[in-house]
Amino acid sequence: MLFVVELELSIHGRQFSFWILNHEGHEGHEEKIKKKQAIKVFSYLSLRALRVLRGKIGITDPWSGGRRLVFLLPNWYTKPMAFKGYIQVYTGNGKGKTTAALGLALRAAGRKKKVYIAQFMKKTFYGELGAIQEHLGEYITIKQFGLPDFHHSGKDVTPGEKKAAMAGVEAVKKAIQGKKYHVVILDEANILAHFKIIDIKYLLEIIDNKPDDVELILTGRNAPHEFIKRADLVTEMKEIKHYYKKGIQARIGIEK
Repeated sequence: MLFVVELELSIHGRQFSFWILNHEGHEGHEEKIKKKQAIKVFSYLSLRALRVLRGKIGITDPWSGGRRLVFLLPNWYTKPMAFKGYIQVYTGNGKGKTTAALGLALRAAGRKKKVYIAQFMKKTFYGELGAIQEHLGEYITIKQFGLPDFHHSGKDVTPGEKKAAMAGVEAVKKAIQGKKYHVVILDEANILAHFKIIDIKYLLEIIDNKPDDVELILTGRNAPHEFIKRADLVTEMKEIKHYYKKGIQARIGIEK
């Protein structure tokens, strides 16, 4: 059975008709051209567009008497692009670290990618919980692993804090091992390490064993050197001005 798809495209003012044949398809006289020639002809097209196509691609050039050619594209052209995941760290004393991670999660969900968010050191309702649970639950999973009271500098780490943090670490490892999620976010993981709520080795184990097809994001102030060294991208949010210095508290729908 012959499968043909016609596509019209204008390249530098010239109209071309592209068509695709299935692997066994034949139509008229075929002319196979070398790989370098095919690359030259298709250099006008985006590589991403080509990867969507399969098998044989044909082109009719009206300026050459309507001659139709068949290009047998190599596998590296027709094979779908594999998702390559990297390690990102959002740190600094400025506002926006968790917000940036949530924005990335939203973007990923818009592309139908699965996202797992572990919020460490948090056990309070934030707006993102309601939005995800009510509208984005199909693509984003969010869990909190903390206590209602935020840990303050100089305060001794309690057994409850350690237990909650380790539960989060195990949940993240399970989520990654399940091969279900494309993006995994460890919210406040930097602070978790900074305050030594748990040994940093447990977090480094997650980073060092990250699969190639998983994007890993770690947020929070005071990102440890070990995280920054392993990261592919590090963004520091720097505070220039902040209205909390005027006594403005966290607002519903903006900060929480």
